[in-house]
Amino acid sequence: MGGYSDIFMAVAIIAFVAIIGLLFGTGMKKQIRDSGVENYENDPKYKEGSKVQKVAIAAGIVGIVIILGINFLKIAPEDKQKEVFIEWNTKYSAAYKTTRQYFDKVSSMAQTKEAYELPDLGIAGMEKYSEELDTHKEKLSKLDIPLELSINRREKLKKAVEKQIEAIDELKNRINIYIDLFKKVKKHNVDNEDKILNSINESTVKMGIILADAEELIDDVNKSFNLDSNKVQSKIENAASTQTEKIPSAGPKTQQSSQSTPTGSLTAKDLYLGNVSVGDSTSSLKAAKGEPSKVVTENGEIHWKYNDIDVTIVNDTISTLITESSAVSTPKGIHENSLIGDVFTKYGNDYRYEVYNNIQLYEYPITSKDGAPCLLRFAVKNGENKVYYISMRKV
Repeated sequence: MGGYSDIFMAVAIIAFVAIIGLLFGTGMKKQIRDSGVENYENDPKYKEGSKVQKVAIAAGIVGIVIILGINFLKIAPEDKQKEVFIEWNTKYSAAYKTTRQYFDKVSSMAQTKEAYELPDLGIAGMEKYSEELDTHKEKLSKLDIPLELSINRREKLKKAVEKQIEAIDELKNRINIYIDLFKKVKKHNVDNEDKILNSINESTVKMGIILADAEELIDDVNKSFNLDSNKVQSKIENAASTQTEKIPSAGPKTQQSSQSTPTGSLTAKDLYLGNVSVGDSTSSLKAAKGEPSKVVTENGEIHWKYNDIDVTIVNDTISTLITESSAVSTPKGIHENSLIGDVFTKYGNDYRYEVYNNIQLYEYPITSKDGAPCLLRFAVKNGENKVYYISMRKV
């Protein structure tokens, strides 16, 4: 991978060689000077030492100028850089999607009943994913950074790749935790369950933070080209979907994806915030909360604003609920500023996960009382471990 550090390394080597030459020439001159020879400045060996010094200095300067000159000559005009970056980002996003697929697959397998009833299957599946991640990581590490880009942009892309590799390593760490858990299940010796759960949750949060940092680096480069990050990333992800590796299922055939299967223990009752729920009518909302403090239209949708919640109304029915303070809670007692670890403890690990604008989103699929598919979301700011906001919405 190209980058500023590679250029620095080349310059450092040339500088080192130049310093050796300089020291050698200085040593020759010192030897003649200390020998007691009169008019040592005119001694041939002393003059030779001076020449060695000058050549070393000149060679060092010329070498450094050539390396920097060649590097800058490779930098393309802005329009070409933009084109090259979008092409590169398509490949990077494909790798990113693959990484996220593995995260989902690992989480899904860890939720299957069969993996615990037949722990050898769980162990074998996790080990298979770990091996595939090694291959995926190797391919990602070979994703060259285009030399046509400016040094600053190249360095950010290089760091983004390094961050994604770091996330893969953290996912492998999570796999090892599950393997250890399955081994304990096999021996009927599962102790310190809370400790194991905390380790899994900490690993999940850590991986989310790492990937958020990677997204921020890519977004910085997007902005440097004055690109609309959301629109560009959407197009890139669509193109990347054709390049994303298909992850085979490594577990029992009966396992289901965490992206499409609602958590069994969650029902329409979990779509309440305080005493109102997704699917309630506006008359029920007024009976429970009274008149809203204000009614506004945002992005073509009607919002009823209360002190503790923002309610979106569609066809006289609650479509979305979003917390506005920590005063309102879910039926399981989660509210703004609750620890994300408490969310995992009460709602489980069978969630959809993504990062958007430096906010980690944990979403649980649920069906509302009026039969609509919904998502219960817990949002966490990057670098924090507390719930930033809670939303419930029809999809």
